[in-house]
Amino acid sequence: MGFMSRLLGTLSNLFQIGESGPQLKNNASVLEVRNDADAAFSKLRAASPTGNDDVVTKAYGDVAYLAEAFGGLFEEAFDEDEDSTGSSSFQQKLRLTTSNLPLDNYLVFWYLEYYNSQNGRQAEAQIELNDTTQLGSSRIEFFDPAFYVPFAGIAVLEATSGVKTIDLDYREVSGGTCYVRRARLAILNIGGG
Repeated sequence: MGFMSRLLGTLSNLFQIGESGPQLKNNASVLEVRNDADAAFSKLRAASPTGNDDVVTKAYGDVAYLAEAFGGLFEEAFDEDEDSTGSSSFQQKLRLTTSNLPLDNYLVFWYLEYYNSQNGRQAEAQIELNDTTQLGSSRIEFFDPAFYVPFAGIAVLEATSGVKTIDLDYREVSGGTCYVRRARLAILNIGGG
């Protein structure tokens, strides 16, 4: 076995990627990612973890923290884009299909913004559980086109289990076009069930 086959990497405590790239640094057996001048930490991007020893991303850690702090289950869905309909039948803006929920109590949170494009016309938004149970609704007559109105709320689901679907729907009621954006849904286990 020759000398070259035993080389494992740099002999220095610092390894720089390129001439002005980030550096990997050994700081008392702790791996640090530093900027090119070794004056501050540098960002490190990674995929969401799949194993127990994987690096945790901020997005994954934020959700995991909420789940741990509030009962062990937190699921969410969101759609920030603007959509519209001229239909008087409800159109689905966003759907959250949950995992198989254990029997317990849950909070459902929702938010969206909507408006009707014509003065004096109405638009309506609703949240539904399993396409059958309305958890909340809001119908407004608009006098300022292009002025978004929030529709938000919280509902308690008591002694609930199984896979659930939660929808945010919208429609125009009396003509015009209903616009909707920034739709968000979340379900949180609150225990006690």
